[in-house]
Amino acid sequence: MSKSKIAESINRDKSTTTVLLRKLIDEGLVKEEKDPEDSRSKLISLTAKGKKFNELTSSISEDLLSVCYKGFSASEKKSLLNLLTKMNSNVERALNKEKN
Repeated sequence: MSKSKIAESINRDKSTTTVLLRKLIDEGLVKEEKDPEDSRSKLISLTAKGKKFNELTSSISEDLLSVCYKGFSASEKKSLLNLLTKMNSNVERALNKEKN
């Protein structure tokens, strides 16, 4: 995945993403490779160590969500997600106003 796609998916700017990726590379969790389609770009992918870490954290995340959503109906989960998404949008708009 490209750095710009990663930045977009985690809602961070490219410079912040580059710093975060450098730390992950230093820890051996991800690796950088030249993009075969664009020699100016680099692609980021998980290493074997990163894949193991992802499996562990995914399992922990699933367990935590199971605890958090206990007793919630599918409709309630959907409503909660919609409300949190609205809140996130409000915060993003407020932060963008501060930047301008």
